[in-house]
Amino acid sequence: MSIGKNTAVGLAADMAIFGLGIIVSIVLTRSLGPEQRGVYILLTTTNALLTQLGHLSVAGAISTMLARGRLQAGEVHTAALLLAFGLGLILFAVATLTYPLVRESVFQNVPYPYLLIALLLIPITIYQVYWNYMMMGLNRLLVLNKLNVVVNITSTVLMILVVGVFRGGVPGALLVWAVSALATAIGGVVLALGIAGFAWPPRRRVLADLLHFGVRSHGANIAHHVFLRFDMYVVNTLVGTAGVGIYSLSTSLAERLWLPLNAIHASSLSKIAQLPRDESAQLTARVTRTAVLLMLSAAVPFALVSPWLIPFVYTADFTAAVVPLIILLLGTPAFAVMMVLNSYIQGQMERPGLLSILGWLQIGVSVPLYLVLIAWQGIVGAAVASSVTYLLTMAGSLYVFRRDSGLPINAVLVPRAADFREYIRVIRRLLRRVPGFGHYADRPS
Repeated sequence: MSIGKNTAVGLAADMAIFGLGIIVSIVLTRSLGPEQRGVYILLTTTNALLTQLGHLSVAGAISTMLARGRLQAGEVHTAALLLAFGLGLILFAVATLTYPLVRESVFQNVPYPYLLIALLLIPITIYQVYWNYMMMGLNRLLVLNKLNVVVNITSTVLMILVVGVFRGGVPGALLVWAVSALATAIGGVVLALGIAGFAWPPRRRVLADLLHFGVRSHGANIAHHVFLRFDMYVVNTLVGTAGVGIYSLSTSLAERLWLPLNAIHASSLSKIAQLPRDESAQLTARVTRTAVLLMLSAAVPFALVSPWLIPFVYTADFTAAVVPLIILLLGTPAFAVMMVLNSYIQGQMERPGLLSILGWLQIGVSVPLYLVLIAWQGIVGAAVASSVTYLLTMAGSLYVFRRDSGLPINAVLVPRAADFREYIRVIRRLLRRVPGFGHYADRPS
């Protein structure tokens, strides 16, 4: 499918996942309360952070090499499974040995049996990341979206029953998480085998190429995800677990608005890597403009209604999440720009090391800001530090892209009339495929 169709299908899937995620968020928040929600968020955050630190950025290598036809799907899938479980076991061991040292600070109020479940799921989470990027590199986005929607529907139903109806608390939420993760991994293996069988034994060269490409950009990945998750641990240390529960609601709602960006990123990633340099730069600019427009269209209305919506939906206990949420929403367009431009820097320029430099500059700015502002203003300070860092990192990515492409900044950030005409054409093509809506597609604009 074309980028427009892939994006439209991806947006539809992401809207469904967004709605399901909001339902899960409401069930968890109202059932657990600030303190226990904080514990659960620290567990999921630890799993996500260790996954991103430990997968060695092989995901980016997988998508780039499959998109450029350098490796075959079967051998990549085999390598991905081996790497996921090998790296996952190493991370499990390191985290278990480290836990006693940080039990009374960043993991205060988090029992080790709960953390154990989050750690055991790391190999599965790493495989999910690799599988997603396999589908992007192969341009099999319909398969990716179908699996994600089915798993999210099942997970939502289970969370409503186990946590909402039967009051399973944090143990129940962990059970649903584990079942959903395992089902997703099994589904991913089956679907990948339908595309290409295992290549056994794996060639050493495949593993070496994936690791060599991935490790070069891994500094950027480490820096970016430390930046994304570091605030939770500082909040837990300086404010407390209840503060994590409230602040995590702000961050999770802001990050859910990134879902349209995920669809755009997935549908354009392989094309940005494959096209000739000039065409790729023009495509990257067009995709970035679309991403900015989508983020603004979602963030502005959400910010306006959040003072009323959050206490109504999540109870008055979470009213303090409103101000951090609005501050975080200010940074979402900047995050969108950075994410798309980084696809160009890695996939087209093939400069993953440059992304690492930008990433560590991001850490150099964000860590001091988090420590100072959280100590001073609590969760509001954490939100300010995040949005300021988004804006500065966007500026760095824009500088690199402009130097390489020669395109002016307004060509990257400001939507054009031709963009809107293209959006209308895509919508009309999709309407023609929906029974009963074809006549709307033929109306003059």
